[in-house]
Amino acid sequence: MEQYFCEWTDDTPLILMDANKGVFLISGKCIPKEPIEFFTPIIEWVERYVQKPNDDTRLVFDLNYFNVASPRYIMRIINQLHLILEQGKSVSIYWIHEQNDLDLKEAGLDFAGISKIPFAFFEKPNNEDPLEVNKLLAYADGLDNAYLLQNY
Repeated sequence: MEQYFCEWTDDTPLILMDANKGVFLISGKCIPKEPIEFFTPIIEWVERYVQKPNDDTRLVFDLNYFNVASPRYIMRIINQLHLILEQGKSVSIYWIHEQNDLDLKEAGLDFAGISKIPFAFFEKPNNEDPLEVNKLLAYADGLDNAYLLQNY
């Protein structure tokens, strides 16, 4: 299965989904002008992935803002990943937020409360740009929580 990649824009986050590694990254601002058009190919890609997932799947959210339309689609992605848990495989979600952004932290807690997928929460310094792809991959590639908490 091919990777899914979408560059950052002023209105949309970086999206990187790698089926071979079982790593999904969503990072940046998420205020697409046409949310159906933006999210549909992502959700369709995830639906295909769920048919033959890795034993371990990790989804990293490093959003610094999203509009009112985005949570519906974020939850659809999370719900698709729940199907992987039902197959007896592992799924983890990493929710990264700025230290003082209680709204974004609470949004992550809301998603975690609705989902049965394990969430891990990490704070990063305020006003920092979304993490670079390499840092996001490090988050998703199994660094332990102690390391992550020391470094962000």
